[in-house]
Formats: sequence, structure tokens, C-alpha cells
Amino acid sequence: MTPTLDWDRATFQPIDGRTQLLEVPLPPELGEDARNSLASTLVGLEVVGGPIENAKLSRSHIRLEIARDADLEAIKRRVQALVDDVLPPTDEASKRLPSEESTVDGKRLERFAEQPVVLLDPGEYTLRIEEVQIAEDRLSIRPLCIVIGGDSDGKKVCPETYDFHEGGENAAAIRNLYGWGVSEQELTSTGGDVESIGALLEGRLGRVSLQQCESKTGEVVNTHRPGAIKPVEQ
Repeated sequence: MTPTLDWDRATFQPIDGRTQLLEVPLPPELGEDARNSLASTLVGLEVVGGPIENAKLSRSHIRLEIARDADLEAIKRRVQALVDDVLPPTDEASKRLPSEESTVDGKRLERFAEQPVVLLDPGEYTLRIEEVQIAEDRLSIRPLCIVIGGDSDGKKVCPETYDFHEGGENAAAIRNLYGWGVSEQELTSTGGDVESIGALLEGRLGRVSLQQCESKTGEVVNTHRPGAIKPVEQ
């Protein structure tokens, strides 16, 4: 059976006078391969000036920027039809019981949590954000990424800490969010809440030009110049 989106738990947030953000929870049994297939297909829903202007996938939700006067039932049918098309019953994920699929995802996340963060040599890397750590003061975040491809494939790295204190650091952090492909409307919809910002980053792919620097504690860490990120379509 094809996974069905939980429309009863969908939420709406205003973006501006014309558009709103629709967030639809993903099925908990959705595996990583299915998630990647769906993410790459969602962009086909985007039409400038149409009912769906932006479509993104986080680890837990589909996020759609839609017109305030859009036909919600039509959008439901279109999105569910896309899910049915991308994830047919013959897909490997649909052959597993939900508990089995959740176990696979859980084990993958456990393995990632157990991996140490490594120091990478300066250079360009394709990174996928697997987890976003929130600082206790809720004014900075640490994206923890996995390297995709190359000699460092599969390694865990923190490319930078994004600081949202007022001033120049805040401006640099916002440039980095845009670099990962976060839109101005998406960022505005968070209201500055760092947990919501972190949720926007999860699962995003980017080509990052990494450098090394000495931290305040004297440790050599990876870093990158503000905005030195190019989003990679999934």
C-alpha cells in the first residue's frame, strides 16, 4: 500500500498577504530512498504565480508555499497523486512493515550519532545536513552533516556554527541559510525561532567550500566563509 500523507495534522502559517506555508507530516514509515525520490520530484510542483510556488522536503514534513486563495482539495489530490506515483506499491519501502522501516531509519540515525565529527582538509565537499544542534542560549545552531561522495564519503563534519546574535554574526548566519537554499519566505515564516530554522535545514544538500581555523578554545575546526555554499537539488 502506498504511504498516505497525514492531512488531518497539516498546519498553515501566513507568509505575506498573498501566500501561506502549508506543512504536511510525512508518513513515519518513509525510508531514506523513498524520501530522496520524493524530494527530487517535489520541485515539479513549483509554478511561479501558481497555486504552489515552492515545495521542499524536510526530515519530517512536506513544506509548500501556496497562494492564500488556492484550492486546498486540488492541492491535496495533486500532492497525493505525486506520492502515489513516486512510491508505488512495488517500491521496496512498501514491502516492509512500518515497524521494520522505522527500525532501519532509527539504526541509521543511531550510527550517525555515534560517529565522531572529523576535521576535513580545506576544499569543496557535497554535504547533507543530518542533524541540527541548538545551543542552550537558543542563539546559535550547529549543522551536523555527512559527506556525500569523494574520498571523505560518509564522514561526519560540522562545517560551521551559525550565530544569530544581533549584528554582523547574524547577517552572516542568514547568508549561510540562503546558501543552503532556504528562501526568504521560509525564513520569515519561522519568526526567528531557531528550532524552526533548524527544521528547515535538515535534509538539505549543499556544495560547501570548507576551510580550517582555530576556535576560541584553541581547537582547529572546519569553517567556511559566509555564503560559501551552493544548494544542490535532490
